[in-house]
Amino acid sequence: EKNEEVNIIEDYKYSYNIAVEYYMEKKYDSSLEILNKLILFDGEDNLADNSQFWIGQIYYLQKEYKLAIEEYLKVFTLGDKNKAADASYKIALSYFNLGMIDKALEYFSIIVSSYPSNIDLVNKSKKYIERFK
Repeated sequence: EKNEEVNIIEDYKYSYNIAVEYYMEKKYDSSLEILNKLILFDGEDNLADNSQFWIGQIYYLQKEYKLAIEEYLKVFTLGDKNKAADASYKIALSYFNLGMIDKALEYFSIIVSSYPSNIDLVNKSKKYIERFK
C-alpha cells in the first residue's frame, strides 16, 4: 500500500514538472489542462498552490487580469501556502494593470505587513506604495 502512495506523489511532481515545461514553452492550453487536473486530484499536495499560481500566471500573461485575480485568489486555499506572497504580488499588479490603483495599493500593503521576510517582494511593493500613495 505504501508504494502506491509514493507513486501518486511522484506522479504529481512529474506531472507538475511537465505542466511547467509546457508553460515555459508557451503551450498554455496543455499546461492549463494538467494544472487543473492536479488541483482536482489533490488540493492538499504541497505543489497544489504552485499549480494554481501558474494558472494565474497564464491568464496574467494573456492580459486577462480579472481572470488572473480570480485564479491567484485560489492559491491561498491550496497546498503548503508557499506561493501566497507571490500570488498577493501578482494580484496587486493585476489590479494595477486594470487601473484599480487603490486595490493594488491595498495588496502591496498586505505584502509589506504579512510577508516581511520576503525582502524582494516587500521592497518592490514599497516602491509602488511610495509612487502612488
